Amino acid sequence: MNWILPTLCDRLFDLAYLPLFKIMVCEFLASFDFAPRPTDQPGELDDPEEPWIEVSFRLARGWHEMSLREFAVHSGHYIV
Repeated sequence: MNWILPTLCDRLFDLAYLPLFKIMVCEFLASFDFAPRPTDQPGELDDPEEPWIEVSFRLARGWHEMSLREFAVHSGHYIV
């Protein structure tokens, strides 16, 4: 049996009809910040324990910071 795990986007859209959805989306969009990695810092040199922080945002009253790759995986746009 093939199970497809729901992505963050799937779970977020499942909440679309709840009153809290608009608040969460506004909070996310208002706080989203993307600071790309400098071109002279290759990704291969990243420490797996402390990746380069490229994406930060606030969601559900908590700050989240992660690399662009981590964000793509968590949001379901990239599968490892």
